[in-house]
Amino acid sequence: IKAMEISLSQQISEIRGETVGELRIGINTVRARILLPKILAQYLEKYPKVKTSFYISDTWVLSEMLKDNRIDLFIGVETESNKALNRIKIYDEDIYFIATREFLINKANIPNDKIDCYLEDGISLMSLNNVPTIRNLDGCSFNFIIDRNIKKYDIQLPEVINTSDYDMQIEFTGNSLTGAF
Repeated sequence: IKAMEISLSQQISEIRGETVGELRIGINTVRARILLPKILAQYLEKYPKVKTSFYISDTWVLSEMLKDNRIDLFIGVETESNKALNRIKIYDEDIYFIATREFLINKANIPNDKIDCYLEDGISLMSLNNVPTIRNLDGCSFNFIIDRNIKKYDIQLPEVINTSDYDMQIEFTGNSLTGAF
């Protein structure tokens, strides 16, 4: 009976030209913080009668949720190819390495007089060989991107700390203990 009520309510709304229903979106914490405040107000204004739920997790978990029909879509990186799913590229994300000046001089052996050039132009991944890093926990999609590139260039990045808490990563990096992506 409940399903019939929902169906009837949706049909009446469609006749009125209203968009109703439910949308279940998966997204990771960082993207949620960056993207949702920018788009949510416009979305809610355009679709006020659509119940929207956000599921926060890592891409691999969201991929499984999508396959099991527990969410309708997700925004993620490095998703596996699956012919049953449609993938739409939204944009390419830049990858940044963050570190203090002191860390770059002492751990990455970058001369003090060259630091400003690196800060302006960026740093080569090869310049970071054997530099201690703080990385996300195993299974995080972002790690797959970093790992693919360090393998490609045969670079060693010792992981001294693993946490998916980005505030903690920034805190350790700010104390010149590690660098982070």
